[in-house]
Amino acid sequence: MTCAIAMEMVARNILPGSDSVGSPGVEQIEWLAPVRPGDQLSLTVTVLTSRISGSGRTGILRWRWELHNQADLLVLRMIGVSMFDVAVSESPPGPSPPR
Repeated sequence: MTCAIAMEMVARNILPGSDSVGSPGVEQIEWLAPVRPGDQLSLTVTVLTSRISGSGRTGILRWRWELHNQADLLVLRMIGVSMFDVAVSESPPGPSPPR
């Protein structure tokens, strides 16, 4: 349930407008303290690495999610990998060619 709460925060606040295409999985999950009914939770997300796939079409992001309760106690730490479509430009940036 704690992971679902963190995912819902990411889905509502970070992913809108992105071209997320999924995740190959989670590298690490630690449940460090219990989450109780009524807890006020906040999420901090840190990008650890980012790169473009060999095809040049997919961005690969490795990031850490840390969920804290109202006492600033760390309750969840997770490192995962997500993939995003990368916009591919057909022409170099700059002014349009004359007509």
